[in-house]
Amino acid sequence: MVTFIVQVSLEVKDLIGAIRKIEYGTLDNVEIEDAEGKKVNVEVNEATKRLVDIIQGGNNFFSSIRIVSSSPVFVEQDFEYKGFKGIKQIKLG
Repeated sequence: MVTFIVQVSLEVKDLIGAIRKIEYGTLDNVEIEDAEGKKVNVEVNEATKRLVDIIQGGNNFFSSIRIVSSSPVFVEQDFEYKGFKGIKQIKLG
């Protein structure tokens, strides 16, 4: 498996730890309040790196994060376009 070293805030590090601990399931209503805080290095797989990139790109709320084998596979975000509301799924791995 390919791994990456990424710099993340302590809050994002804790999120990664929760994802690894759950193994299979979902995290619901995830809000990252401090994505730009003190940075630490964390080793992650490709799907987790994609999640980190989304968070560091300014997306700080997810309706849910679906987890399989301790890795995020989908994130869901609220979506609205011209009055139509829904859930947008972003595939990570």
